[in-house]
Amino acid sequence: FLKGNFSFGVDFTNSSREENSESENSIMAGENNKIQELNMAYYVETMQHLGNVTFRIGGRYEHVNSEYFIGGRKNHEQSHVYDKFFPTASLSLPIGKTMVQLSYSKQCY
Repeated sequence: FLKGNFSFGVDFTNSSREENSESENSIMAGENNKIQELNMAYYVETMQHLGNVTFRIGGRYEHVNSEYFIGGRKNHEQSHVYDKFFPTASLSLPIGKTMVQLSYSKQCY
């Protein structure tokens, strides 16, 4: 693509985890917890060279559906669904014997 690279792809994860605990004494009650999570992401990026200058631009779209159950009931405070786009960009160029890079990315924790 022009004088650089073009890449794209898909990530997919579907996971489920159950935690079952029992207590023989009456101090602590047993718990049955379950977490189900579905993650899908699509990404695209291009890297271009213009002389000694290199720039990258791309993005990642994520869909996350995480459900948390306590004793068979969905806990809405710990469950979440989101659809987000995370753009990225960078510019690299040499200045004398040093390589300088300016980058931007958006992340979510």
